[in-house]
Amino acid sequence: MFAQPTQSNNRIFTVSTLNAQVRVLLENEMGIVWLVGELSNFSMPVSGHWYFTLKDARAQVKCAMFKGN
Repeated sequence: MFAQPTQSNNRIFTVSTLNAQVRVLLENEMGIVWLVGELSNFSMPVSGHWYFTLKDARAQVKCAMFKGN
């Protein structure tokens, strides 16, 4: 189904490493950002965390805001 990575064309990351790399890239390149969009799919389970989607006509971002933030 998926092509296997080779040393010549792909680097292999753990999920944690990928998330850390993306975070550094975003923080260094973009700094603090504000998003404008429509709030949808809001839920607040008993944990107190908030889960929601921010969207516009062409894209969406799934979000989580953890209790205590």
